[in-house]
Amino acid sequence: MQIAEAEQSGGSGAAEYSSMRLFGKHVFPRQIAVFAAGLVFFGATTYDVHRSIKNNEQPPTREQMEALQDYINSRKN
Repeated sequence: MQIAEAEQSGGSGAAEYSSMRLFGKHVFPRQIAVFAAGLVFFGATTYDVHRSIKNNEQPPTREQMEALQDYINSRKN
């Protein structure tokens, strides 16, 4: 209701909310920012998963296995 009142009063009151139209619907800048942040988060997560899968395609080397076994043995003692 405040949005309609602000638009009717010329948009100079304290109840003014800045919004714009996107595909014929009112969209607030905060909604766009949250959506963009979600896209960035989704993209970063997708990239990280892809990178992890790519790095795990080859089996560990003998040195890596020995280092892991040494670490396990050191934690047991």
